[in-house]
Amino acid sequence: MLSCGPALAADWVFISGNAEQGVTLLVDASSIRIKGDIRYVWAKLKQAPHSTRGVGDAANKWVSAMVSRKAFNCAEELGRDEAMNFYYEDRSNETLSSTGYPTPWEPVPP
Repeated sequence: MLSCGPALAADWVFISGNAEQGVTLLVDASSIRIKGDIRYVWAKLKQAPHSTRGVGDAANKWVSAMVSRKAFNCAEELGRDEAMNFYYEDRSNETLSSTGYPTPWEPVPP
């Protein structure tokens, strides 16, 4: 059995929000990990009710949040997504295929 240590409750911290677009960005402070120049964190983008539809088979569902694991290479000023999960208003969820992750490293603006 694989164990990553004791389970911790998420510590979601507000980063930014846009009332006009109805989105809020949070990060789980308890998930921050540092390995050399790489920083890892889980981020949540909350959507206003009935503002964003899913894609593909979930196109008829309303997205309530997107949660992704982010990696940042601080020395190279690059970032990428390592996992993506969608949570829908009907309480269902979807994990995007691991074959598309991690995404390629891309420049992160200062």
